Amino acid sequence: MLTRCGYCGHQIKLAEPSAAAPLAPRAPPANGTPARAPLLGALALVIVVALGGLAAASFFHVARRPRTAEPAKSPILQTASASRELAAPAVAPAPPAAPLGKPSQVRYPLRSLLGVSTVVDIDGSQGHMLGLFPAIESSRVADQLRYVVPLAHPWFSEAQLSWKNEKAGKLVSVGFRPPVGDDKLENQKEIADCLGRGLGKPEVRELDHLSGELSYFWGRHFPRAWADVYPGYLWLAFEDPKGIAPITFAQLVRTLDGCAPQAR
Repeated sequence: MLTRCGYCGHQIKLAEPSAAAPLAPRAPPANGTPARAPLLGALALVIVVALGGLAAASFFHVARRPRTAEPAKSPILQTASASRELAAPAVAPAPPAAPLGKPSQVRYPLRSLLGVSTVVDIDGSQGHMLGLFPAIESSRVADQLRYVVPLAHPWFSEAQLSWKNEKAGKLVSVGFRPPVGDDKLENQKEIADCLGRGLGKPEVRELDHLSGELSYFWGRHFPRAWADVYPGYLWLAFEDPKGIAPITFAQLVRTLDGCAPQAR
């Protein structure tokens, strides 16, 4: 290759560049697979496993994250939702189970009161009364201990027997109440006529002139022993439980039991 010098003008022959040495071809692997295939396969497996782990971690993170409250509905949506609820047919609640009925109260015949002993004092009254009338109720009223005996009788619903609340206190009064649901003795005159057969003629007293209310009073021995048929109850009282004949507890019960009550 020739070139001219810029100062002297002579031509100069330059050395020819040597040819590049040819690259030796690589020998392929014996099985025909490129040498990088195992490395690339291992690298791809690592990447897949890593991506799977990231995906699993992301899933559990989202699952454990607390749910946020739902956004409040607009007034229009709330009105539409309420309208749909009102339009939907209401489901009637199931009726409550019917309560189990209480066993009917035991009622005793009037003549069973003849078993009551007037000599028993207040300390022995409970055992005595429960022995005659199991499961009857008692209560304290003023200065007395009262037992209520339910009766099976058309004139009366119950008898109330009261003991004086003091040492050696005895039976001091017996009351008979109207039938259940009534506040007055509808058979007052009939009851007084019945008692008149065993106690004698009563004194008729006017209690309320305008209402026409009367009482039938046996008070010859008052206050030691007396009986009175008021409009609302029959009452027997005595200072000595033995009474004074004919005003005694046993005489009153026998007389009432011997009458045939008329239907109301």
